[in-house]
Amino acid sequence: MVFSYKDRFRSSFPSPLPAGGESGLSENAMWLLDQRYFARRYDSVSGTIRKEASFGEFARRVARIVASAETAYLGGSASDLEWLRRLENSIYDDITNRRFLFNSPCLFGAGAGMTVDPGLSGRIYCPPEEMTFEDYDLLRRSRTRSQQLFACFVIDVPDSIDGIFDGVKDAAVISKYGGGVGGNFGHLRERGSAINGGIGGQASGPVSFMETWNTMGAVVVQGGRRRAALMGMLFDDHPDIFDFIDAKVEEGKLPYFNISVCVSDKLMKEAEGGGDFSLVSRSDGKTVRRVKAADLWNKLCESAWKRGDPGIFFIDRANDDNLLKLGETWKIESTNPCGEQPLPNYTSCNLGSVNVEAFVTTSPDGRKSFDFSAFVDQVFRSMYYLDLVIDACSYPLERIEERTKKIRPVGLGIMGLADAAILLGMRYGSPRFSEFCKCLGDSMGSAALCAAAGIVSDMGKDPFPEAGLIEDLFSEFAREQGEELFPESWYGRLDREGFRSLLEKMRSSATIPYTLSNALEGFFTAQGLGNEGARLELAGNVLLAFTKGKIRNSRRLSVAPTGSISMLIDTSAGIEPNFAWSWTRRIARADGEGQETREFCHKLLSPGQVDELHEKGKPSDPVFVTAYDIPPDEHVEVTGIFARVVDSGISKTVNLPSGATVDEVKQIYRRCYAMGAKGITIYRDGSRSFQPIETAKKPEEQVPHTSRVKERPGLVVFGKTIKEQTPWGSIYVTLNFDGTEPFEVFATIGKSGSELKAMTEALSRAISIGLRSGGKLEDFIATLKGLSGKEYWLFEFDDKHVARSIPDAIAVLLEKLIGKDGDVHGADGGVACPECGAPMEMISGCEYCFSCGYSPCK
Repeated sequence: MVFSYKDRFRSSFPSPLPAGGESGLSENAMWLLDQRYFARRYDSVSGTIRKEASFGEFARRVARIVASAETAYLGGSASDLEWLRRLENSIYDDITNRRFLFNSPCLFGAGAGMTVDPGLSGRIYCPPEEMTFEDYDLLRRSRTRSQQLFACFVIDVPDSIDGIFDGVKDAAVISKYGGGVGGNFGHLRERGSAINGGIGGQASGPVSFMETWNTMGAVVVQGGRRRAALMGMLFDDHPDIFDFIDAKVEEGKLPYFNISVCVSDKLMKEAEGGGDFSLVSRSDGKTVRRVKAADLWNKLCESAWKRGDPGIFFIDRANDDNLLKLGETWKIESTNPCGEQPLPNYTSCNLGSVNVEAFVTTSPDGRKSFDFSAFVDQVFRSMYYLDLVIDACSYPLERIEERTKKIRPVGLGIMGLADAAILLGMRYGSPRFSEFCKCLGDSMGSAALCAAAGIVSDMGKDPFPEAGLIEDLFSEFAREQGEELFPESWYGRLDREGFRSLLEKMRSSATIPYTLSNALEGFFTAQGLGNEGARLELAGNVLLAFTKGKIRNSRRLSVAPTGSISMLIDTSAGIEPNFAWSWTRRIARADGEGQETREFCHKLLSPGQVDELHEKGKPSDPVFVTAYDIPPDEHVEVTGIFARVVDSGISKTVNLPSGATVDEVKQIYRRCYAMGAKGITIYRDGSRSFQPIETAKKPEEQVPHTSRVKERPGLVVFGKTIKEQTPWGSIYVTLNFDGTEPFEVFATIGKSGSELKAMTEALSRAISIGLRSGGKLEDFIATLKGLSGKEYWLFEFDDKHVARSIPDAIAVLLEKLIGKDGDVHGADGGVACPECGAPMEMISGCEYCFSCGYSPCK
C-alpha cells in the first residue's frame, strides 16, 4: 500500500502546551530560548510589549507563520481552512515533541515586526480554532522585510572594482538580515597583474579583497543577534593559491571567515601520480607557472594540520552531483560558511533538521527500537514545511529571491544521531552503528525523493520553474544509452531486475548525479516505506517524475551543524558524536545575590554515571564516547555513509588528537574523496593557540621606577587575560593584581618589532606605573575610553560598543576584566566562549559553546 502525501500528516493532535506550563525541555534549553529565541510580542491582556514566555508560544508563532504561506495555493473554502489548521498543528506538534526544528534564522525571523503589532499579535498567538482563512492570509500578506528565514547564501565576486564592492554591499545586506554568506574569490586577477583600464596599476589579489569583506563583517552584526559569518573560497589553479592557504596563519587574520580551497579532480589525480599542475592567470587565461601537484597538495594538508584551515571543497564532485548541471547559470562555485550547502551564485537555501533521537521507542518489556515508519513520515512533512518557508521568507535581495524561487532548494538534515545511538545501545562508530546509519540514510534519501515528487503529484503544486533541466538531463542520459526513455507504463510495472539494470546504467553515466542513483538504490533497503512491492511502486513514480521534470525542489538533503537548535531540544548536534558529558554556566543565584556556577550533565547519564564522571572523568559504559574517543577512520565512515545520499553537503569535523600527523590528514581527505563526500573539515586538538589565564609573571625587565613607585610584590602575581580581534590582529590585555587591587597592565598587538606593538606596550607600561603610584584603574579607563582613530570595529562579546582605536579598545577590555568575575580563556589554553566564558568545541568546522549556544558562524 502506498500512502498519499496528506496521509503523512496527522489529523488529530494532543492538547497544546499550556502558557507557562511544562515544556519537557531542560533548564539549559529554556535558558537558551529565553536568551536568543523568544520574540517580543504585544500582550492584549496587559496592553504592553513583553517577551514570549513559553516554548508553546514560541512554537505557535513559528508554526502559524510558516503555515500561513500555504494560503497562496488555496482558494478559501471550508476544506482549505481545515487543511491550514491541520498543517499548522502538524508543525506545532513536531516542534513541541522535539521531532523537527527549522534553522535559527527561521526561528528568529518568523513574525518579525508583526508580533509587536496589536492588530496582528492576537492572530499569531490565538488558538488555531479561532483562526479564519482570512486571518491566515492576512499574516501571509503582512510579512515585513525582517521576516528573513534562510541560513545559507552564496554570491559571486566578479573581477571588476564595481563588481567587488557590489558584492561587499550585498554580503553586508545578507548579514544584516541574519544570513551567512559564501563567495568564491577565484575570478579576481592575481596579485601583481595589470589592472583593467590601462593606467599602469597592479592588482592586489583576492586575499586583499577578502580583508574588505572581513571589515564589513566586523561592523555588521547578523540580524542584531550574531556576528557575521563568511565563507571564502579559491580555485586550486589560481596563481595566488599559496597566499590563500596561508591567509589565516597569522592569529587574528580574517576572523569572520571560514576559508576552503576548491580542490579539482585534476589536482587529486596529479598529486597522486606525481604530475605537474598549472596555475592559470585570471587576467589572460595563460599559465603563470607550473608547480608539482604534490607540493600544492602537501601545502594544503600541512596548513590544515597546523591550524584547521583551510577546509577542502571537492568542487568537481559538487558540480557532477548537481541536478541543474546543464544550465550554466546554475554552476556551483562556493558553499555557505559551514559548508553544508553548495549553491549557485545568488541563491539561498533554508535548512531544517529531524531529531533522530525522538524516534527511538521503548516496548512494554523495556527494549529499545527505532520507528522507521514515523521517521519517514517526518521526512515527508519536513520537506513540505521547508518548501513553504521559501514562500514565507522576505529575502534580503530581489535577485536572490528571483533565483532561489526558480530552483526552490531545501536542505533537510538530521540531528540527535549520537544520542539515538546511546539509547539503542550502540557505540558511535561501531559496525552496528554504521549499519544503522546506512539504513537511516537510505530511508531518508528515498523518502526525500518521494516528497519532492509528491508535492507536485499528490499536493498539486507546480514543479520548480527550472525543472525542465532535469527532463533534459534524463533525455541526455537516454541518448547516451542509444535508446528512448521508457514509456510511462514501464514505470508502473517496475520490477526488481529491471530497476537494478537501470541503476547500473545510471551509475555508468556521468550525466546522472551520483547521489540520485544512490538514493534510488536505497528503495531496495529503505525502511518505513512499505514492502518491496510498495517501494518499487514508489521508485517507479519517482523515476517518472524526474524524467518528466515534475519535481518541486532542486535540492533535498543537507546535514548542518545544528549546534543551537539541537541544544534547544536537548539532543546531540547533527551527525556529530557528543563532545562532553557535562558543562557549566554562570546563572543568577536564587536569592538574587550575584551569580553562581551551575554544572549541567548530559540527560542520558544516570545518577550513578554522573558520580562516575566526577570520580573517573568519564562513564565506563562503552556506548558513552566523545568525539575525541573515536578514531579518525570512524569519523570519516559516518561522513561517507551519509554522503552517498545527501545531494547538497555535510558539515562534519574529523577530530584528531594533538599527535596526529600530516599523513593522517592526507589519508582522511583521500578517503572522503573516494567515498563521495563534497568536503570535510579536520581539527587537530591544540592546533589553534589561544592565550590562557595568566597566573604567574616573571619580573618585568627594564621597567623604570622611582621611590614613589610601588615595587612588585614578588615572583607570583595573580592576573586575568582577555584576547579579542582587531583590524590588526589579536590584542591581548592582561591585568595583574596585588591582593584585590589592580597593580599592572600588559597589552600587546601586532608583529614583534612593529611600531604598533611598541606603542601598545608603552601605553600599558605607562598605565602600570600610574597604578603602582596610587592611581585608580577607573581613571585610566575614563581617560582612554572614547579616543578615536581611523578604524572602527566590534568585539565579539559586545554587539553595541564600537571600538574606535587601540587606546579605546584597551579601556573597554580593562573594563570587562574588572567588571566580570570569571575566566576569559579556558584554563587549558583552549578558546573560551566570549559570551559566557565556558570552553568551546569545534563542531563541523565552527567553534560552538554548549553552555550558552554561542557560535561565531552558525
